[in-house]
Amino acid sequence: MICNLFQFKRKPSNNLVNVVYDANRHRASNRSRKEINWLLSQKKDVDNYYLRFSGLSKYLLNNDGSTYLGWNKLLGTYQFNVMIPRQSFGMHANSHRIVWRFNPKTQGFDVATYSYRAGVRSWEIVGENIKEGQIFTVRDFKLMYGCNANAYFGGIYTPVNDVVIEVW
Repeated sequence: MICNLFQFKRKPSNNLVNVVYDANRHRASNRSRKEINWLLSQKKDVDNYYLRFSGLSKYLLNNDGSTYLGWNKLLGTYQFNVMIPRQSFGMHANSHRIVWRFNPKTQGFDVATYSYRAGVRSWEIVGENIKEGQIFTVRDFKLMYGCNANAYFGGIYTPVNDVVIEVW
């Protein structure tokens, strides 16, 4: 697929990807994006993904301590079609991703699978109130044939602190 020709890969040490969302930015760091591309290239079409959250995974959105309960995108794939105008393809047309969020009320993390099919968004929560240090498994996650989706924080908000999640 043409998009994979332009998605650079970097093998992380010990096959563990530290996904880093830099403070005040939506997209994960360049290094994280390259390592996610490598990880996705190593997985089967349907495979398990392992996540570990730490104190560095918690985030604030404002200096007043408020947080955001929207979904942050971790990894996944989307379909690309050069015959359709830009507004009609990609992340918001056909995609499938693993997403997460920090819940300040429980001090835990929620994980879901998050999809767009023909422009219609849906998600299914696969884990709730996951504690720091706990390894959580997203079982039998199915990748779409297409391009790798970059890690992306929030919708309209960005974190005021760096945020880190381990995935393998």
